[in-house]
Amino acid sequence: MQITASDLRQLSHDILAAHGFSPEHQHSITDTLVTAQIDECHSHGVWRLLGIIDTLKHGKIDATASPVLTQEHGAIIKIDAQLGAATTALALGLPKLIEKAKQSGIALLAINHCVHFSALWVEIEQLTRAGLIAINMTPSHAWVAPSGSREPLLGTNPIGFGFPRRNPDEPYVFDFATSATARGEIQLHDRNGTPLPEGVAIDANGQPTTDPQAAMAGAMLTFGGHKGSAIATMVELLAGIAIGDMTSQESMAFAEGTPTLPYGGEIIIAIDPVMLLGADVDSLYARGDAYLNQFNAAGARLPSQRRFKARQHNTQQGYVTLDDSLYQDLQALLQAAAKPVSVFEGMKVLDAIPSLRQAKGSLVMVTDEFGSVSGLVTPLDVFEAIAGEFPDADESLDLIKVDDTHYIAAGSLDVYQLELQLGVSDLVDDDASYVNVAGLMLYEAESLPHIGMVVERAGLRFEVLSLQERSIDKVRISRL
Repeated sequence: MQITASDLRQLSHDILAAHGFSPEHQHSITDTLVTAQIDECHSHGVWRLLGIIDTLKHGKIDATASPVLTQEHGAIIKIDAQLGAATTALALGLPKLIEKAKQSGIALLAINHCVHFSALWVEIEQLTRAGLIAINMTPSHAWVAPSGSREPLLGTNPIGFGFPRRNPDEPYVFDFATSATARGEIQLHDRNGTPLPEGVAIDANGQPTTDPQAAMAGAMLTFGGHKGSAIATMVELLAGIAIGDMTSQESMAFAEGTPTLPYGGEIIIAIDPVMLLGADVDSLYARGDAYLNQFNAAGARLPSQRRFKARQHNTQQGYVTLDDSLYQDLQALLQAAAKPVSVFEGMKVLDAIPSLRQAKGSLVMVTDEFGSVSGLVTPLDVFEAIAGEFPDADESLDLIKVDDTHYIAAGSLDVYQLELQLGVSDLVDDDASYVNVAGLMLYEAESLPHIGMVVERAGLRFEVLSLQERSIDKVRISRL
């Protein structure tokens, strides 16, 4: 099937929200997975939501964990993810890493106690866009046998590297597992019922196999024999032991036999070429581009070029292609988390609103004074029964739908109605004094209104289009 990137983002947000992930986790996870999907990196795209939710069900990820800065000494930063997603911890540490690298010439970010599932190149490209050279790595679960052994002692242990180029959208980037193939690729082969390539795995008896299930019961192999084995061991030492975190064996033990995502650490190193080359930094791009262009001239494809091409194509066509069965599985995740919310039929609207906001489009049970269920309705139905009818978005002058991601709203539009119409939450703080869009914008901006004023909240961008005297009249709302 075909789906727009904005709709895919919304679906990911909805799934994560329905399963209790905090807004910070929703944003960081979605951004990473959808980015990979647009680049047609299917093994690290939205398919990973299945593993994330499975990890949550087994209690091996904290959906509401807030990463904590635990060390900022010199050019070294440490973030404790506290069993949360690595992507959320990275969002906290990345600005500091960039700042430190530009101050000192080189900086290191260590992320501890994180659940890692994302493509490393997504992180690397954020650093190359800042003009930095970068390298990152992380252990995983002990699925990989060292060269000459059939016992899985190593993880897939991916390494990412990035070198900035004149075109910031096409840096030199590679991201590959030190195993002969990624674990996600084996799982996709199993899902699709297709055989593995030769030479990537052995079965439980140590014999070569192309059967995905036999491979997962046995062990994966490193690329390049003993050389890949040595590099994978380096990752264990640097991104595990050196930063005080788990090896892949320890991550596997932490999983306790559950099919959950790896838990441990990640290390990211950023280098500022300006500090290396000074006034001659322009040569970085000139010489780098000249050198790398030779590869294409010689008939070779640089790493990530296929991704860049896919990204450009999918962005221009306005949608990505998603496997029908995967889409059904994602919808099943959403439906499985849907829970009815209960409100008392005589409850005042202001008292009912906090409960209704939790519904996120699911059913609401209306109960009588004896606790008996009076009926099942939607949150909007309840609002209309208590507070009067709300017009539909397509017939309302207060909210006009331009397309799937853009709306024009009146400044007087009630924010609770906006949440219901757009299927979002967290537009209102518990102690907020505002009730409409104009109030929300003034609360966030803390300034006098003016045309062009922009605020962002809950995955939405609000921009003032017109004023009526000194009041906000019309606002453009865009999904981020």
